[in-house]
Amino acid sequence: MQTAESISPYRWIVLLNYSLIQGIIIGMAATPFLTISFGIPGMLIIYGVISLVGAVCFFIFIKPAPKPADADTLPQRTKVLEGLRHIIKIKDMLLLITIIFIGLGIFNAITTWIEQMIAPRGFSILKESPMFKE
Repeated sequence: MQTAESISPYRWIVLLNYSLIQGIIIGMAATPFLTISFGIPGMLIIYGVISLVGAVCFFIFIKPAPKPADADTLPQRTKVLEGLRHIIKIKDMLLLITIIFIGLGIFNAITTWIEQMIAPRGFSILKESPMFKE
């Protein structure tokens, strides 16, 4: 069984990006159903409670970084612009940033247009809603 320390940093990046996209998909899929069932104020309260529970769990389970034994082992602080310049100079990081930028752009475009693409084929959340039936 793998521990968190044994997983490579690249796998963590993939996992976190996958989680980000899955969260967006779940939120976009759940919002129409929650809005139909509870109205906009109820949907916002549900999302607020979920966010509050997530924040509380974060503060309960987060562990502070261990203190170094001596001052020589402290990481050297870098200014923001210097750090960004350094990141842009690393070929792998530039490739990763480009892939994420393009991937999220495609994902956002598809999810923005998906309702307009499937509506002419008769798919609509509003069709099934008792709130909007005539």
